[in-house]
Amino acid sequence: MTTGSIGTWLRTVCEALAATDPRFAGVHFRLHDFRRLFVTDLANNGLPIHIGAALLGHFDLDTTRGYVAVFDEDVTRHYQARLQRRRAMRPAEEYHPVTTQEWAEFEGHFDKQKGELGSCGRLYATLCTPTSVARCCISTRK
Repeated sequence: MTTGSIGTWLRTVCEALAATDPRFAGVHFRLHDFRRLFVTDLANNGLPIHIGAALLGHFDLDTTRGYVAVFDEDVTRHYQARLQRRRAMRPAEEYHPVTTQEWAEFEGHFDKQKGELGSCGRLYATLCTPTSVARCCISTRK
């Protein structure tokens, strides 16, 4: 099969569909449309976008993002489903409810980093090393 014969076949199918369903009148599929449909379906069913990019031969993820019709709700839903699967594999005691004090400490850490334009880079609940004290935390200490 050549790309031209596939294109002709697609036009014939679209015309036949339009004869039975007016919503298909004037619809024309091209081979490239199926690349987009393929990777969109994969991404909407949980395939990470970098794997979709590899399947399509894209070197830049932004190219693949342009192909994929992924909506924020889909991304959120897939991410939450992944978190639930990961949590099911971990011991339940690791997921205790966060106390008000713990949350305040957590937010405070990032407020300090924002105040220093993010130059600290240290992990949450870790102390500054002597080299990073001069760069990031000295002005936030009172």
